[in-house]
Amino acid sequence: MAPGIFSSWVLMVIFYLLFLMTCQHGKSMREITEADQSQEGNKNSDNNNINIRHVVEHSSSFPNHHHHHPYGSNMMIDHSNASKQGFFRIDDLYVGKTLPMEFPIVDPSSPTLAHFLPRQEAERIPFSSERLPQLLQFFSLSDGSPKAKAVKETLEACESKPLEGEIKLCATSLESMLDFVRVILGVDKHVKPLTSTHVPKNTTSRPVLQNYTFLRVDKHELTSSPSQTRHIVACHRMAYPYAVFYCHSLEDSKLVKILAVGEDGDTVHAVFVCHMNTTAWHSDHFSFGLLGVEHGAPICHFFPANNFAWVVSQ
Repeated sequence: MAPGIFSSWVLMVIFYLLFLMTCQHGKSMREITEADQSQEGNKNSDNNNINIRHVVEHSSSFPNHHHHHPYGSNMMIDHSNASKQGFFRIDDLYVGKTLPMEFPIVDPSSPTLAHFLPRQEAERIPFSSERLPQLLQFFSLSDGSPKAKAVKETLEACESKPLEGEIKLCATSLESMLDFVRVILGVDKHVKPLTSTHVPKNTTSRPVLQNYTFLRVDKHELTSSPSQTRHIVACHRMAYPYAVFYCHSLEDSKLVKILAVGEDGDTVHAVFVCHMNTTAWHSDHFSFGLLGVEHGAPICHFFPANNFAWVVSQ
């Protein structure tokens, strides 16, 4: 398949995934009572109907806060396992490099995959730790259950203060995600989402931990103007009853696209984001021990399928 045709096909698949996530999920959120809506009032507006430009202009610094990524816990791990966990040194991303990795397959039509709600529906629902008991009851989740714990952790992550130099927003609808992306990358720019895609050698293939060899490595210098230092908006899927994405932008980040082939012949078009300056991260962030690098060193991480790296469309 010609490169241009393949790129167009991948972009179509990505937008198809985004379209599917806008479908209604579970029972209608209109079931929330009028009393709940009235009690939430302005607080709900502050949490959901967010003034995006205010978020950008008043993003606070918090240099000792942990950097949020959906990979494991804050613990020291043998750095030989780094690639299995999705973390890499930037010097390891070159043609011919072989590393053990596992690329999960995500079925966008799966009923277990939470979908985006329309913005109007999302704005009816409180999104706050203060309303956790009500939310657990609303979503029919038992207090103390794994799903209830996931909801609590997602709300806490979304309400935490950003890192120094980080601008963040938890998007509860596709519309709020796009608003945030366009403010960061430029309201007059055309933007596009990038994600990793797994092309199995045959239809019976299932993701396995195996060695992958990098066949092509494209390190993109994403620049649009000398004064712009933000060129990527990363949106990570969070655990929640409906689709919520932790979207954030950090200065001095680079995008790397890699074509890799596995031992069984599977092909992966993988997206990596490299954070070139990690001095604002907590000094005991587990990725430093995982990679065996010093605090502040560049750290790259794999972007799982169904997570998105938004960039300006060239």
